[in-house]
Amino acid sequence: MRSVRVEALAALALAALAVLTVLSPEWIEALGVDPDGGSASAEVAIVIVSALAAGGLWIHRRVRLRRINQTRLSGDARPR
Repeated sequence: MRSVRVEALAALALAALAVLTVLSPEWIEALGVDPDGGSASAEVAIVIVSALAAGGLWIHRRVRLRRINQTRLSGDARPR
């Protein structure tokens, strides 16, 4: 059950990173780093990658929760 919580927290953190980057794309430059020379391609990549990773983790978490709940309902002590 702990890993499901960790996956949820990771998904929320990645989603927050994507939203932060959409709302304030200059946060990377505020750190003193300019990875793309001002073209904003790094920001677009961060939004896409973090949003996809957050969605994938969230879906994986839902699948795991369903399996855990199914094993509890069936009376089997071992999750599959």
